[in-house]
Amino acid sequence: MEYIKAHKKEFIIGGSVVIVLVIISLFYHFKRGKVVDVVTEQNPIISTPEVLPAKKVSYKKAVVSSDAMTYTEAYMKYHNGSIIQFDGNCQSRPNNIVLKNGSKLMLDNRGSNAESIKIGDSTYSLDAYGFKVVTINVSKIPTTYSIDCKIAQNVSTVTVE
Repeated sequence: MEYIKAHKKEFIIGGSVVIVLVIISLFYHFKRGKVVDVVTEQNPIISTPEVLPAKKVSYKKAVVSSDAMTYTEAYMKYHNGSIIQFDGNCQSRPNNIVLKNGSKLMLDNRGSNAESIKIGDSTYSLDAYGFKVVTINVSKIPTTYSIDCKIAQNVSTVTVE
């Protein structure tokens, strides 16, 4: 008995550690062994097919310039060096173009959103999948303009000779 009284503090600490370890192991054992019930739900079988109403589909026409050309006509007329196409991210193709003063340039929006194109001091609005044919006139030759598309600046350049 005297031994227990002398080492009372060690027994309390040791007993406390054993109790904590037992609680942790029981908690881990029950948590790990926990089974989750899976409930499956069956869809009812439909005996007759459901008839959906017909949906009217409409297609957007390409926006044409004041020359009243279709997109195909304008593309065929200007695709050999007088066209700049803009994709949905306002990236242009080609990046640089050289034109003669008074030449026409086709601005072609291939993106699904309307875009605002700025050449020098002039700004042109292009509808989604739309185009415009613009005339490039300058008073001083040569002149190089940076082309901006929405907030993207210098996506292309046009040099007028």
